[in-house]
This record gives sequence, C-alpha cells and structure tokens, in this order.
Amino acid sequence: MKMLTNISGNKPRIAFVSPHDFQGGASRIGHYLFEGFRKEGFETAFFVGRRSLEDPDVHHIRKYKNSGQKLWSKFQRRITWELGHENFYYPGSTDQIIDWNPDIIHFHNPQGGYFDLRKLESLSANIPVIFTLHDPWMFTGHCSYFIHCQKWLDGCGSCPDLNRRPSLKRDGTAFNFKRKQGIYRNSQFYVATPSAWLLKEAEKSMLKDSIVAGRVINNGVNEAVFTPKDSNVLRKSLNIPEKEIVLLYVVNSQMQTNPYKDFTTISNALEQLRLRKKEGQKFTFIALGADGESYEEDGIRVIYAGFQSDMDLISSYFNVADLYLHAARAENYPNVVMEALACGTPCIVTNTGGVPEQIVEDVTGWVVPFEGYNEMTDKILELSENPEKITKASIEARKWIEENHTLSHMINDYKDFYELILKEKHN
Repeated sequence: MKMLTNISGNKPRIAFVSPHDFQGGASRIGHYLFEGFRKEGFETAFFVGRRSLEDPDVHHIRKYKNSGQKLWSKFQRRITWELGHENFYYPGSTDQIIDWNPDIIHFHNPQGGYFDLRKLESLSANIPVIFTLHDPWMFTGHCSYFIHCQKWLDGCGSCPDLNRRPSLKRDGTAFNFKRKQGIYRNSQFYVATPSAWLLKEAEKSMLKDSIVAGRVINNGVNEAVFTPKDSNVLRKSLNIPEKEIVLLYVVNSQMQTNPYKDFTTISNALEQLRLRKKEGQKFTFIALGADGESYEEDGIRVIYAGFQSDMDLISSYFNVADLYLHAARAENYPNVVMEALACGTPCIVTNTGGVPEQIVEDVTGWVVPFEGYNEMTDKILELSENPEKITKASIEARKWIEENHTLSHMINDYKDFYELILKEKHN
C-alpha cells in the first residue's frame, strides 16, 4: 500500500465536513471515511452541522462568530425565504476548519444549513478541497434532484417544482444559479461521485470549469454489520412462514410523499402481484422506515416496521427478506442497495440515476424500467417460481460486495485520490 504524505513528509491531516455526524447516507459515508483514516493513523477531524456522537474528534461547527451575527441570521433567513434565495449566511462556518490546519478538506453535502458556500473561493485558494457529490444540489438552482428537468444546464428559472427539497417559497432559482456559478468561477476543487452517472452530469454543469479532477469512487458498505446471518428469530416474531417469499422496501422518511422516492411503483407492483399470483400463493411485504397498520389482503401481507436506528436490527430485516425492492424517481448511489447486497439479499431496482451501476444483471439482481411496476411484478413472480435463482443471486451478491465494495475498498480509493491531490499541491 502506498504511503500517503503531506508536503512535510508526514501523514496528511484530513478534515471531513458534513451536515451530520452519522445520520443520513451521505453523512454515514463521511463518518466511515473519518473513522477509517483515523484507524490507519491519520490525523482526522469531523466537522458537522449537527453532532450526536460523543467523540473528541467530532466537532460541532459554530456557524456564527458572535451573538450579533446569530441575531442577524434570523433576519437573513426570513429575507432569503421570502425572496426564494438559498441561505448561505453562516459567517463562522469555516473558522474551526481553518484553525485545525488541514492538508485536505473533504466535504460530504455542503447544503443543510451549516456551511457558507461563499467561503469556498478563499478556502479552495489555500487548501485543497474535495467534494463527494451525493446528489446534484451543487449545480442546481435549489433542488437536490432535477427529475426530468434540464434547466440546470443553462441557468434555471421558471422552476417546475419549488417544493422539491430543499424547497423555496418563491422562484429565486435563476438568482441562486448565478450566485453559485459566480462562486465556482473563482474556485478550484476536486470532485468524487459514487456513480458514473452523477460525474457525467457534473461535468456538463456549471461545475465543469472549476473541477481540477473528477473521479468515480463507489460508496463502501460496512460488511461486518451488513452480513448474511440467521434471522429466524425476527422471522418468527413477525409470524412469517418459512417458505413464504418476503419482499422488503426501505425508506427513511415520508414513504408515500417523498418526491424523490417512488412508492407508487412499489404499491402498483404489490397490487399487480395480488391480482396475478397463483391461487394459494402468499407474499409478505415489509416497509421498513414507515409507520402504519399492518394488514393482509388476498394473500399479500403488508408489515409496517417503522423507523429503526439499530444497524444490527436493520441488517436482520435485510436477512429476513428474499428480495429487496428499490424504486425511485431520482437517485444517485443509495447505500441501502449496497447494504441489502452485503446481506446477501438480491435486489430488483428501477432504472434511475446511478442505481443500475449497483447491480450485476441476472447475477446479483435485476434492473427494470423507470416506473416499471409490471416488469417488477414479472420478475417477482418469476423468481418465486425459481427460488434457486434467488439462492444463487444471494451468494453472488455477498461475493460482489466482498470483492469490490467494502469500506476498505472505498478508503483505499480515496487514499489514491488524496495522493493525486497532494502531489499536485506539492508541485
């Protein structure tokens, strides 16, 4: 393994920056990297907008330098909301990071109400900055995902949906676009994306002239937690018969209303499954992350498992499932698909964003068309008649993760990228 050093010949000091310390997929990836590099003897710090972990190397970002700025921020938030402008007024958000004197600053999602994007110009002029893009927000007029909209290519304005997160009260998307464009015009930084799809989009966007180098680095999965294991205790507690096919769908919030998820396709597939399955055939569908009354109708049992934060329990739900279903209207490279595969749970996913890159077709899972609930139903029925295909795909899914997508793979890929960045800095 190569020895990564800074200009003084020492292991570099790496500052990771994220909205949260462990909540949400992007922040979890940031934490995995922070902890992984720290275990390898690097000096690391994790600067976060919201802190929940008791860790001396995790620092809550002080967004304001004094009480006057904090008071003024309330006025700023009100004005920007009324105008439809994104709020970047966090004047103290880079002070702790700069004072820590890092060799590299690595961002995971600069949005989230904690970082003043306007600071990027001065920050990147003095310290190499890398962004891992977990969504397209950096190059849109406000939304995290554009969903069939191409206005981000030429300036936004006349936004088709101001409610897409992060939402706006009025259409200030053209202003937001121009302001971001001006910030990037005077900045230079590096970009990594978990999917080839997102890097391709970024290189067409307003970021293209500011990206020094871009690289696809897939997310890693905690293969020690998300692993094949005996789930009979959970299966019995849910009263699921041994040979009944179990389908799982995971969503973190607002399962039926989240604009970027696609529960409609899942729901339609379940309805088709109810109508088209053989007489006497039964399925159990588990909605993990959503609350509701469980019920059974015509051989389809629906269990709402609610929000779970215990990773071992989430892993058990993946192991209970025979198939993981993933449908989205917009998506990059979701951790949940990787976690399912790591547990040996084959996936049926819709052709959305970077999701197909996570599947080895007919080996670890299957890709169906966007909103393709009929095709999803076809595949579920086909596999229910051929359980040996599920068993084979289960073995291949875990093998694929072990050979390509562990945390060690991700850390080593970033280590190579950091080496390139520091080499350019030395020169």
